[in-house]
Amino acid sequence: MNIHSAWRVLRAEQLPVMPWKNGGGTTQEIARYPQDADLDHFVWRLSMAQVGEDGAFSAFPGVDRQLLLLAGRGMRLHREEADAIVLDRLLTPLAFAGETAIHARLLDGPCRDFNLMLRRGQARGRIDLLSAGAHALKARQLALFCPDGEIDVSLAAGCAVTLMRHDTLLLDAPDGIECRFEGGQPLLAVSIDY
Repeated sequence: MNIHSAWRVLRAEQLPVMPWKNGGGTTQEIARYPQDADLDHFVWRLSMAQVGEDGAFSAFPGVDRQLLLLAGRGMRLHREEADAIVLDRLLTPLAFAGETAIHARLLDGPCRDFNLMLRRGQARGRIDLLSAGAHALKARQLALFCPDGEIDVSLAAGCAVTLMRHDTLLLDAPDGIECRFEGGQPLLAVSIDY
């Protein structure tokens, strides 16, 4: 694999800001596939949202979602005909169906979250929290996301990149890739196959 042509860094400050599907807030979209798909037809999507007030989640029928808290005290997620879920642990993914009606109540002020959305039957994926060291990763699409601080990531073939807070390294890795990073900060690895 020609690693130089198969990866790109998405800097947090350059991510587009767009309204939520329901208009209740804003999100920074990290990436989606296909790039020209609208919010009802993407195969997969990565984004970050700033949640500044209580309100309903946008409905995404047919989409499996994974959500994790990046910053803030979190929120209580009230679901139709089910117990509420408290999302208050940083970097701990919560999976749910996009068509589930959810109303969020902030626990203590604004928070920021990270979203992985996968069109059911068309894509599957997972979020792993990696600690420092060497990792062998394989997926059609990989996203390495820096939740905080600064992380120097080394890839096979001598490529290296520095990720700052909320930067993402997006790469194709169907044949697998070795990556290494050091330090006390964890790295989020999102693996997507479609």
